[in-house]
Amino acid sequence: MPKFKRRLSPSRLAGEKPQRLPARPAADEAFIAGRTVLMLGETLMHMTPYLYFKGTCEAALKFYESCGLGKIQELRRFEGTLMEQRAGPGWRDKILHSVFEGPGVRLCASDGIDSEPMKGCAIFIENDDVHEAKSLFDALSAGGRITVAFTKQFWGDQDGNFTYKFGVQWAVNCHPSGES
Repeated sequence: MPKFKRRLSPSRLAGEKPQRLPARPAADEAFIAGRTVLMLGETLMHMTPYLYFKGTCEAALKFYESCGLGKIQELRRFEGTLMEQRAGPGWRDKILHSVFEGPGVRLCASDGIDSEPMKGCAIFIENDDVHEAKSLFDALSAGGRITVAFTKQFWGDQDGNFTYKFGVQWAVNCHPSGES
């Protein structure tokens, strides 16, 4: 099993004098541009969810934008690639690869002729403002299937789960600031 190096601050990564980081989980982490990355030896390792759709990727990304999660940063289509030849002309305008980013959010996504709905995994959003969390839950779950209503749960947090209209499972959690 690989050993992780100690946590590094962005200034340390830039070669400056190290800064003390806030208490965090035991994994070796660095904080870069609002993202948490892991140090694996001398290599930065990023963990980014990659969502696969069966022809609805662009609609899903535009839905994320309409919910205020962020913006599409990169969008590549099947057109003119070997994948278009494999998938056929009906896939030429589908998404081969995309990057979606917003405050605290980074996702990659694409369409795939052999993609299957997500199972056993959910995108987990944490927000410390209950009104913002509820608003996001309502926006993202619209037209989907709510499996746990967004409400105060037995452990004390506001939490809710749903599978939204594009088949991805999501969970929104709020542990309000000032509570322990």
